[in-house]
Amino acid sequence: MSAEGVRAGGRAALGPGDVIRGARPGLIASHLWGFFFPAIAGGFTPSLEFWTAALYVTVPLGLLIYGWNDYFDADVDSVSRRKHHAPTAAAFGPALDPARRASLPLTILLAQIPFATLWALDGRLDLVVWMLLMALGNALYNGPGVRFSRLPILAELTATSIYLLIVWLGVLTHSRPPALWAWLFAGMAFLNLQILGAMADRLDDATVGKRT
Repeated sequence: MSAEGVRAGGRAALGPGDVIRGARPGLIASHLWGFFFPAIAGGFTPSLEFWTAALYVTVPLGLLIYGWNDYFDADVDSVSRRKHHAPTAAAFGPALDPARRASLPLTILLAQIPFATLWALDGRLDLVVWMLLMALGNALYNGPGVRFSRLPILAELTATSIYLLIVWLGVLTHSRPPALWAWLFAGMAFLNLQILGAMADRLDDATVGKRT
């Protein structure tokens, strides 16, 4: 349902396209790379938890990371050329009106509950704790309150730490963590991705006073 659909309390349901774009299909490949990286570097034992986590790092995790960002970064998104340009909106998220943006928190929560419930029932509370750490990282980066995304250097380091949690999820769902060099390589790769994004958004960020 679009923003022209039924509204209640100033909210409009997100359509399937909004959800998919909000999860950043253009960046899901980097999530999968980060998740499978420990398996490639250190070997792994296939399990239900492993493949469930592989599914989780696609749209559900994308919503947690980028949907949260969309909710708190409305000022930047309003002037973002990438979000208002159809070819790049598919990769970098839709420009949501206030009514649909108000539905993001509930949508994000609903996407997390099935995985948290499944892992908890399976006795994998460490994976539930991983989800809480991911949520904490997003809270530090995007808000409310502390917003490291608005602080140079801390923004890049916090975002890189969030991405490295994806690598850690891969470790938690199989038994052999990669060597130290592999962690350093993954960290540098994600830091490079974050810096490139900051460079691309530099002018738009400056328009609303966001320092990068």
